[in-house]
Amino acid sequence: MRFKHINNLLLSGLIMGGTSLAMPVFAHNGVDHGSIKHRQVEGTDVLFEMHTQSEFKKIALGAQPFQGSHILVVHLMQNKQRVNNAQIKIKLIGPDQKTIGSESGQNMGKVTLKNKLQNFATGFDLNKKGKYIAVILFKTNNKLAQTSFEFHL
Repeated sequence: MRFKHINNLLLSGLIMGGTSLAMPVFAHNGVDHGSIKHRQVEGTDVLFEMHTQSEFKKIALGAQPFQGSHILVVHLMQNKQRVNNAQIKIKLIGPDQKTIGSESGQNMGKVTLKNKLQNFATGFDLNKKGKYIAVILFKTNNKLAQTSFEFHL
């Protein structure tokens, strides 16, 4: 399926001041690499993790197709259940405020971690120190939503 109107959704979210950026981020373990950040968007819990490639290899089951120095992982939950049939794109904005990769976002693929639960992930080469913004665009139950997370290298 294609993401219809996803660019309009992204643009309107960024124009409106990125209200999700003003919402609190709950880091569950206080560690920058590998920490989990959480937001709730329209009844969906969105959890975000960032790992180096070597960290990711330690928690992933089997060979993973993700290239890049860092792997970004997203977990979606509704009613305390994992959402495995979502479509997810991620748009990454670097420290220089420029988009890394595709302007429309990069598709996230399914991955199984050692916890045996399915998640979504993709890789990026991140070599600049500073603040990054990951804009998560997802579609569940034919409904589009977005949120964003900040992380630092």
